[in-house]
Amino acid sequence: MITTYVVLLGLLLLMPIGVSLFVKRRVDPFNPTVQLSIIAAIGYLLPIPSFVDGSDAISKAWPYAFDVFNYSLEKALRTVILGIGAFFIGYVIMWGRPRQAVIRPFTSQGLFFVGLMSLVGSMTSFVILLQILGGFSALMTGMTDRLRAFESLNYILLPLSLPLCFALIWWVRLLQKGRLLDLRFWVFLAGALFVSLLTGNRGTAFPIVLAGVILYHRLYRPIPLWVVFSFIAIGLVLMVLAKMFFFEYLVAGHFVTAGDTMPELAEAIVTQASGEFYQIQAMTILVDAVPDRIPLQYGRTYLYLFIGAVPSAFWEGKKEFQTAAGVFADSLWPDKWYFTGTTIPPSLPGEMYMNFGTIGVVVGMFLFGAAFKYVEVMQREKSVPHVLFYAQFVGNMIPYLRGEFAACTVILIVHALPIMLGWWVATAPRRSSERTKRPRELRIGPAAHR
Repeated sequence: MITTYVVLLGLLLLMPIGVSLFVKRRVDPFNPTVQLSIIAAIGYLLPIPSFVDGSDAISKAWPYAFDVFNYSLEKALRTVILGIGAFFIGYVIMWGRPRQAVIRPFTSQGLFFVGLMSLVGSMTSFVILLQILGGFSALMTGMTDRLRAFESLNYILLPLSLPLCFALIWWVRLLQKGRLLDLRFWVFLAGALFVSLLTGNRGTAFPIVLAGVILYHRLYRPIPLWVVFSFIAIGLVLMVLAKMFFFEYLVAGHFVTAGDTMPELAEAIVTQASGEFYQIQAMTILVDAVPDRIPLQYGRTYLYLFIGAVPSAFWEGKKEFQTAAGVFADSLWPDKWYFTGTTIPPSLPGEMYMNFGTIGVVVGMFLFGAAFKYVEVMQREKSVPHVLFYAQFVGNMIPYLRGEFAACTVILIVHALPIMLGWWVATAPRRSSERTKRPRELRIGPAAHR
């Protein structure tokens, strides 16, 4: 039966691509249904062979004793098929009207002010962080146990992503002017990425980088599907290398998981990459463990979205509430949770199952499909603020599907608020005599001429 469910899941994931080719004669790689299909294929289909024979990285790092492995895997595949099918149905039946294009040209003064404020906020936060931790070496050491090293410091860590938020606004300006090779921007972006990654949290940087790619696709020139697959492969390698650099090289002074030769480095990259997408493993463990080893949470993990902003020092009861990743690790691998502070995200469908079982996966994925359709419809007139939010929303699809709801939603809000506010300030009218002028920069790349 496992083979049957794998074939059914594969056919289901091919449906959005087939429908796009039949109706539009082309495939939009950043359409939410196509994006979901690509991510699900990587996370739910590709790991199955190594998962079955027990050679995958997750089974080695997070060992789990199944009652009946084949039954759990079959149930997990059935649940995933129902969830993805519900997402597609929610996307298809959701309706909405495109928002009217909002025309607000950038001003040099406004853009400079937003960039300056982002740098001031980020650098101030970084200096305070170093002061609290005890210097740069303490920051590097803390990346081996991020949960404990940065406990109660979220308010100081969040501003570190402000330069990346500004870079996304600046990117829109360059797309409008057709000046994509502006050296100042790429130097600034490299510095912003480095500062954002210094805390070891790639989840704050990746969605903004992907949002920039989506903005290029929507506002400047469509990106072919094969280029997206190449981007995914290259991006995965770069993400793994960044993880090894910040978590190993800066901490220990050398690469711990890689040897001195290129074959050993390549093997380490493949091993690390296989541990980035483990959704089928997480779902299989959950359907076996819930509700016997992990009680149904009945929405408890979602409450963290609302109470996460309350500092633990002000409310001791906050410790009783855990994210889905914390519940997952604490219930099945308490030693990793208590002694190393390590967690494993259950994935968005996994968290839905953890809270409400199979019906939770179906209803939750249906609502997510409808939400993605609504946001996608809003930006069809290529209105810059709506495209900006759409790019961020779709850019967070990968973190959502491999992470958890509360943490990913917080990151989305923390990025979206300064980006949308920054765009509004950077495009504020200067003088009434200039408001009536329609600058050339409103012509958005080659896409504006088709």
